[in-house]
Formats: sequence, C-alpha cells, structure tokens
Amino acid sequence: MIIVTAKNGNNTVTINGGGHHIKGSIAQEAGAIHSFSFTIYPNNPGYDLINSRKTTIRAVNDVTGRTEFVGRVLLPTVKMESSGLIYKTVTCESFLGYLYDSVQPYAEVETYTLNDYIDLVLSNHNAQVEAEKQITRGTVNVQTTEQGYVTKGLQYQTTFETLKTKLVDVFGGELEVVEDNGALKLNYVTEIGTTRATRIEIGRNMQAAERQVSPLSLITRVIPLGAKLKVTETDADGNNVEVETEARLTLVGYETEPGEPMTVPYLDDQSKIDAIGIVCGVLDLPDVTEQSNLYQKTLDFLQYENRLELSHNITALDLKEIDLDIDGFNCGDTYPVYNDKIGIEEPLRIVKKTIDINAPHKSALTFGVKRTTMSGYQTAQNSATEKRFEEVTKRIADTNHVIQNTATQVQTFGLTIQDTIDEAITDRFASVATKTELEELETRSSYRTTETANGLMQEFNSQINTMRTNVDGNVESLFNELKSYIRYYMDNGQPYIELGQNTSNIVAKITSTEIGFYENDLKVAYISNNQLFITDATILKQLHVGNFAFVPRQNGNLSFVKVG
Repeated sequence: MIIVTAKNGNNTVTINGGGHHIKGSIAQEAGAIHSFSFTIYPNNPGYDLINSRKTTIRAVNDVTGRTEFVGRVLLPTVKMESSGLIYKTVTCESFLGYLYDSVQPYAEVETYTLNDYIDLVLSNHNAQVEAEKQITRGTVNVQTTEQGYVTKGLQYQTTFETLKTKLVDVFGGELEVVEDNGALKLNYVTEIGTTRATRIEIGRNMQAAERQVSPLSLITRVIPLGAKLKVTETDADGNNVEVETEARLTLVGYETEPGEPMTVPYLDDQSKIDAIGIVCGVLDLPDVTEQSNLYQKTLDFLQYENRLELSHNITALDLKEIDLDIDGFNCGDTYPVYNDKIGIEEPLRIVKKTIDINAPHKSALTFGVKRTTMSGYQTAQNSATEKRFEEVTKRIADTNHVIQNTATQVQTFGLTIQDTIDEAITDRFASVATKTELEELETRSSYRTTETANGLMQEFNSQINTMRTNVDGNVESLFNELKSYIRYYMDNGQPYIELGQNTSNIVAKITSTEIGFYENDLKVAYISNNQLFITDATILKQLHVGNFAFVPRQNGNLSFVKVG
C-alpha cells in the first residue's frame, strides 16, 4: 500500500493509510514532471486541507520505504453526483513543476560553462519564488561541446521552457528535481536511472505485454534535399548578384555511373519495399551543397539510420513487495525483459510507470522506444515463431505419448474382457453347443470386444479434449469472476479481504480485528471485539437488549418491555 500524507506548513495528516482511504494513481515519466491524481471524500481528515499550489503531497510505499511521489497540489475540484455524493478530485505535480512559476529575464547571447549557465537560470528563478520553491544545481554530467561550453541567451520563457529548449532539446539529457537534506536540487544528467538485474519475464512476473511497431518510423523511398539553390540576377544598378531561392539541391542529374544521370530525386531501399511497400520520406540536409555528398549521405541514412521504432507496454508484478526480488521497478532503470511469445529478449528501460496506490505491486510499465533494422525485427519475430513451434511440437509429442499409453491400457482391458467372455462361453455352452457354434460365437464376441475397445478409446479422447477445452477456456474467466467479488489488499502492512462486486459502492472489508461495511468509501458500520458499531440504524420490527426489547405498538407509540 502507498501511505499518502498532506502537509500544510507544520500540519501533516495521513489521507491514505491508518484507517483512511483515497483512490488514485501515480504517473511517473523519466525526465518529465510526475503527476498524482486521486479522489478524496468528506469523511477523510484531509478533505478540507487540500489547497491549490500550497499543500505538499507525499506518497511512500509502506513495504519498500520508497517515495513514489512528492509534490504539490495543482488543482482540487469539488464534485457532486446526482445521488448527492460529494467528493474532490485532486491533481498534483512533482517539484519539477516549480520551474514553471518563474520567467527568465532577457539576456544577450554569451558563452558559459554548462554549470554557470544553469546557475544563472536557477538564480533568476530563486529571485522570483518563495523559499520552499527555490532550487540549486545538483548533478550535471551532460556533454555539450568538447570544451563543455554553451553559447546561449535568455528570452522571457519560463524557467522550465528555458532549460528544455536551450539545453535538453539541443544536447539531450534529462531533468529531475530531488530532495537533498531538505533542500531541492536540479539534476541534469545524460540518463536517469541505472541497470538492474531483476528479470521481467513471462511465467514469473509479467502479466501482459504489448509490442508496437511504429508504421511511420521506416522510410523505404528517401527524397534528399540539400542546400537552397542560388541564381544570378541583375539588380537595379545593373550589377550581377546571387539570390537564394526556395528550390533545393536534389539528386536529379547526378551520375551514379559515367553517362548515367539520375532522372528521379529519390533513392529506394528495395528490400524494405518488398517487405512493406513504398513509404516516401524527406531527408533534410540544408548544409549539403554538392550532389556527390548528398548521394553518399542518403546511402548512409538508408544503411545506418533508417530504423523501425518499437515500443513496449507491459503490466508486471513487482515482487519486491513480497521480498521475492532484490529490486523493484523504478522509472528510468533498465531491466532484462523476456517474452519469447512476442519476440522480446533484450534489456529495456522503463520510461513511464503507473502505480495504483492501493495495489502498488501491480505496475503498468512503458519502455523506451528501441530502433532496429527491418531484418533485425524479422529475425526476432522468426525466433519467437520458432520457439512457439517447438513448444507446440513438444506438447503434441507429450499428448501423443499419453494417448499411446492410454490406448495400450484400453487394449489390455479389451483382452481381459475377451478372456472373461471366453471362459464364460466355455462354462455355459460347452455341454450343449457344437464346435462350429462355439467358434462362431467366439468370433462374434472377439469382434464386439475389439469394437468396444475402440469405442472406449474414442470416448476417452473425446473426454480429454473436452476437459482440455474447458480448463483452458474457463480457468481464467472463473478466476477473473472470483476477483470481481473477492479481493486481497494490504493496508499499512496489514492484510485484509474486500468482499463485494468491484463495480459496487457497497463492500465489506475483513481484517484480523474487525469486519467493516463501507458505502462510497465511508465506513458505515463495523464489528469488532464482540461489538457492533453503526453510525445510523433503522430497526424494522423490534430491538432486543438482553431480556428486554423496544416494541412498536399499534397506536404508533413505542414500548420497552421485558421479553424473557
């Protein structure tokens, strides 16, 4: 479970955990502002303490101790449904969002070291915001130029936009704001996270997986465009001057072989065209002024840079929650991922992670885009197909072995029946039947026994197939149906069972100390220590207290009488 607290000044209250509950999810993204959205009801002690841009929300995993989110409330919205139910939906953002609260003043372009430029930007930010929003430089390891310099200015952008457009978009890297002994630090690093050994694989902790291929990421017909062409014109004074036009340098007229000029402005990758057809794209090379260079750069693009983009969405169980793994799933970290069913067998980096605060062990993970060649992708798909074929072949062989063993047993059973019939025939008819009659009867009984054995074999195979179909088709649906009525959760390290349809507003929660009844997340009654507690009760007939009872009378009055 994720313990969530709300803090205003020195006042901190727990809004999820310790008997209080909210519903919500945390969305983490490497190098971006994290968000946290939740719903809170009036019976929660923090309901009236949620203030826009002032309240600090902290979410900590009670098992791992990891802080999954810390930031401020951005926008609380009060809602009322037609049933009269009132609640708030709250959206929060991480501390990186503080950089949107300031605007950089104008400054001429100058040359700085990267650290000096970041210090200048953060100094301007800190001069405009409150103390709790002030941020200083932390770890910086992004390489800008060989000398480590940047030549930049400032143009009235927010601090976040300044850092993104002038640094991240130019030199790459990722931004994050972290807490360091109560102070906020800005890290600008090549890549957030580290490499982990914990495997994410089918049959272990991977529940669902999706591998997507971007249909727009691969170009099979490339049209390169070089520098703008210039023409000579005569100005008003009669002088010849060069004027730049909108026309671009192309490959038309370039001789790939002597005497063989190109008549089209593009180059094809025929192997890719054979695989997926013609997909045209422009390769923009505005600094190239020679056709020979334009031709070579286009060939290099087709060979080395033109790649399929693959993305992966995976739902996995974080076994760190129950101490079955050393590492949990952290946004920005890289993990070995294996799923031979869909051709995944490589280290992948988590770039997005979505956490249900009341079921943090089940995370939705998005892995970073991978670029691969068409042949590389096809090889992975072929490998996955081969593995599936081998698995199916093995299952068929195992099934045939079982069937053969069963056939042998059925045939043995048939022979036993034959012997029994032979003995019965001999005992019953030996004194009254001729030899010819006995032989004819024996032939008929042998045929029927063989026929019976074959029938038993067919019936057995039919039953096996029926059972296999029923098991494969029904186990998952039965399990999902069970989960829709009975669920297991952890609350502050304590397990409890929730009963009731998952779409219902009314549920029961059973812990080791009480049975509670909830409506719209409000505890309306509970049983604990041999006592029933209820906030509002309507007695339809009588209320018994020991040997006495409250009994309604026919005239509308109420009597308190002894009944035993």
